[in-house]
Amino acid sequence: MKKLLLLTLFTLPLSATELVTRSFFDNEITLSIPSTFERAQGSFAQAKYLAEKQPKETYLSKNSAAAVAFTLTDKSVKGWQFSYVKDKLSDKLHNRFPQATWHREELLKNNEQPLLVYEFVYLVDKVPTKKTLYAILVGKKLAMISVDVATAEIDDWSTFNAELMNTLDQR
Repeated sequence: MKKLLLLTLFTLPLSATELVTRSFFDNEITLSIPSTFERAQGSFAQAKYLAEKQPKETYLSKNSAAAVAFTLTDKSVKGWQFSYVKDKLSDKLHNRFPQATWHREELLKNNEQPLLVYEFVYLVDKVPTKKTLYAILVGKKLAMISVDVATAEIDDWSTFNAELMNTLDQR
């Protein structure tokens, strides 16, 4: 099992929240998320995301102010193609969120695995929301882990991201 130490994600007061490890993408990765987060079901999950962009799994905080979503694309990618993927995904995100305030957009390597990180703030129903999007390889497919948190709910975004993403294991 390869350990990916990802650099950032989101914060609610995690010090008071226990993390529970879950498996995703047919057990290809594990990630610990707050035990208080519940899997989004049916119409609520559909309402939160565009029909063509439905994540495979979504976990929400009790007040729905925070979400962690997991999407496995059908795109085959090799590690050396990640700089191209970074540019293409960046273009798509900038087009989809034209009013966003961008904080981070970079291609990293962790344990010899490529990792794309995008961080920005955008409006959801007039509520500023911080999004951190990670793109990783799962097998030969591009996978996305998206974390969205209403900015009013964030005490320390970088601490939460670090605590959460430091638990990511990729097989």
